[in-house]
Amino acid sequence: MTATRVDVNVPGGSYEVLIEPGLAKKVGEHVRRVAPHTHALLAVDEGIADTHGPTVQASLEGAGYDVTVVPLRATEPDKTMPAVQRVHQAMLAAGGAFDRAAPVVACGGGIVGDTAGFAAATFLRGMPLVQVPTTLLAMVDAAIGGKTALTCRMAGSARTSSARSGSRG
Repeated sequence: MTATRVDVNVPGGSYEVLIEPGLAKKVGEHVRRVAPHTHALLAVDEGIADTHGPTVQASLEGAGYDVTVVPLRATEPDKTMPAVQRVHQAMLAAGGAFDRAAPVVACGGGIVGDTAGFAAATFLRGMPLVQVPTTLLAMVDAAIGGKTALTCRMAGSARTSSARSGSRG
């Protein structure tokens, strides 16, 4: 089956949305087309790390990427700067392998997409982000539009901090 492609035009650029059953097995070839590099970071919901993670990782490796995997807890209280820092630390630990052209691949629901997207947007002033949404809400909302957000506790109330991935400031 051929993927259905939807082109999304937004101020400052455009991106494509691909829809196809079993697309996780082909993620690597699609990521390679939009973000060629030697390394990729795979941020994956720890709840599906054993089921979906290996498929996406194998696809990325099959496309020639050296993959760093970072499992993330997909709960609202964990959508925070410490989670983003774990993603940043994993990239730093790779000894300079990650630069602004290396892709970050988010596999999971909206919380993983937001956390990985915020990390991609804030590491080296922006890296490519590819969303592999695994929940219906992420497919129709969180993975579309290019914005990400974290939950921050400030003065006893929850606030949202936002960033756009891939921005070049």
